[in-house]
Amino acid sequence: MVSAKNYKIACIPADGIGPEVIDAGVTVLKALSAASKSFTLDFEHYDWSSETYKKTGKYIPDNGLEDLKKHDAILFGAKPDVPDHISLWGLRLAICQPFQQYANVRPTKILRGTESPLRKAQAGDLDWVIVRENSEGEYAGQGGRSHRGQPWEVATETSIFTRHAVTRLIKFAFEVAQKREKKHITVVTKSNAQRNGMVMWDEIAAEVAKDFPDVKCDKMLVDAMTCRMVLQPQSLDTIVATNLHADILSDLAAALAGSIGIAPTSNLDPTRQNPSMFEPIHGSAFDITGKGIANPVGTFWTAAEMLRWLGEETAADKLLDCVEHVCGNGVMTKDLGGDANTKQVTDAAKIDRLQQKLAVVDLPDELDDAGWDCGAPLGDIKELITYWQNDYDWRKQEAKLNELPNYSTGIEVEGFGELQIHFIHQQSPVKNAVPLLFCHGYTKDGAPAFHVVAPSLPNFGFSEGVKKRGFGLPQYAEVCHKLMLKLGYKQYATQGGDWGFWITRTMGNLYPEACKASHINMIPPAIDADLSAVLKDLSSFSPQEQQALQRLAKFRDDGAGYSHEQCTRPQTLGYGLVDSPTLLLSWIYEKLHDWSDEYAWTADEILTWVCMYWFSTAGPAANVRIYYEAKHEKDIKSMTAATGYIPNVKMGVMYNWRDMETSPKAWARKLGDVVFESDNDRGGHFAAWEKPEHMARDLKDMFRKGAEAAGGLGDANGYDD
Repeated sequence: MVSAKNYKIACIPADGIGPEVIDAGVTVLKALSAASKSFTLDFEHYDWSSETYKKTGKYIPDNGLEDLKKHDAILFGAKPDVPDHISLWGLRLAICQPFQQYANVRPTKILRGTESPLRKAQAGDLDWVIVRENSEGEYAGQGGRSHRGQPWEVATETSIFTRHAVTRLIKFAFEVAQKREKKHITVVTKSNAQRNGMVMWDEIAAEVAKDFPDVKCDKMLVDAMTCRMVLQPQSLDTIVATNLHADILSDLAAALAGSIGIAPTSNLDPTRQNPSMFEPIHGSAFDITGKGIANPVGTFWTAAEMLRWLGEETAADKLLDCVEHVCGNGVMTKDLGGDANTKQVTDAAKIDRLQQKLAVVDLPDELDDAGWDCGAPLGDIKELITYWQNDYDWRKQEAKLNELPNYSTGIEVEGFGELQIHFIHQQSPVKNAVPLLFCHGYTKDGAPAFHVVAPSLPNFGFSEGVKKRGFGLPQYAEVCHKLMLKLGYKQYATQGGDWGFWITRTMGNLYPEACKASHINMIPPAIDADLSAVLKDLSSFSPQEQQALQRLAKFRDDGAGYSHEQCTRPQTLGYGLVDSPTLLLSWIYEKLHDWSDEYAWTADEILTWVCMYWFSTAGPAANVRIYYEAKHEKDIKSMTAATGYIPNVKMGVMYNWRDMETSPKAWARKLGDVVFESDNDRGGHFAAWEKPEHMARDLKDMFRKGAEAAGGLGDANGYDD
């Protein structure tokens, strides 16, 4: 069996819009590699920016180039803001020249949906590859200045052309032309005025052409070439020129194709002895830096060229096809005549990739009398997929999410470094409102009586994924606790259901000085509880509790198979979740149906829940790892502690008797100092979503001014109508 290839990519965002477009490029590459069965990508970032230069006097640290050599490719952002003659030689050329990246390749074409300034030019009319000599010529760096500042000051800039370098470059360009459909190359020089180096270029080109009889070759002077590019774009295909000439011509080509923001560059070592470097040609664009409106298309195209160089032709074609679909659908930044920002273009590329997958779905058959006991019904899944393809609008739902006060911050986790954590922070106008951590859930209507903090857990939603093993309940608790402290809440309350139960209970166990009260809406039995023995005699329990225990036993016996898989082999399941939106949909939809209390889920609600996983930062497989890590902690220490007695934390319990995991009250009261309880005949596992009014009522009542749970929260003195 052939294993997936792994490629190590060095990322050098550098300056200007470089960090923004490289981040967008990495996001799309991660989504593409996650969906691929043939390769994986590991990224390592290098902060070789102007700030580094200003602090250390150099861009590349000692042994920096040696460190780069361990990578398969380099993804470069934009050159720094230190004067060009310093930054170019100190960073970009300092990589290109020692790594023998002598072939600079710049493909150019009019993408679908973009508009060329050329008269009547359409997609397909302009489709060129410009091959630029990248190691010597006008950028050889030879020359000098004397008598600086004097009226007779002299400066020389010597162009150097060697037969060896020119021959290898022109031969490479002919090989490129030979692989293209037109098999046509144009050699560009200025040999009428530059009668030494340029004449040698012409002579070498004529010599090399003899070895490629199937390639048509013509010659142009560089000034005439600019006119031909504008007036006869269809007459060109592959172009080869000197360092300076091709540099200028390729910028002109990008503008003629619609925008310099969409053009890619490959700095290649054709011998493959060194990593090649790939960069968009748009430059630093300091005028729009940090505004989130940079065009990432050039980086996407650059990333596609990088994949092509690595041998992943299929993935490269898919990525470029996504880019063209996005542009064709009008999702473009201002430089292309649109109004989208960087993130919207990036997301659109991911959405297009999703649509491609939905268009080729293969579905299983179904037994004639199959019901929900067999899993999600085929008819429902077909309807949802059709709606997903034709009517569902993720961007509309995303806009609703963006109406909430979203934030992101770095949280340092012991042994795991800093993780970027996304969270909602909805502050109450009431000065002394109770700080409330909403863990693994959020009401549709918010909770204005509180200072609400609702994080996306690591590996979930829009928070960063974790790459190291061992990130279990204590680490999730650490993230949530440190987030509250960072926001200025030294003492706080929590609300948790599902994994929120386990995490907030762990917070109370580890940080009782800060976590002063907890409200829970899921009450699992103790880890060592013997349900089979309890079920033999239910006489000591109320009718509601008896039904709850029977429902719990049925769930454990007939509905928890998903949990066993996620607890034992999350990686195996992950391949399907990442590759198949249909599997992700059915995996989640089944739980939404089975665990809710006859809630009338709309197609938009279902698909938005699914898309929150599909478009999550860490990908749709990362979230299941919490099951594995929690269950594989030594002696299940944290889960055992979470279902035991935790002192010093006031407890509120919301009994949703239709939830599949609700225990008798006597069991719940063994969790701690229970100061508040509520009974709910309606509402299932997703309490905050199904019955937000019940959740809001519970929290207000539990933390009402003068209530026991409102004490001990510092200046926060409870809710007052």
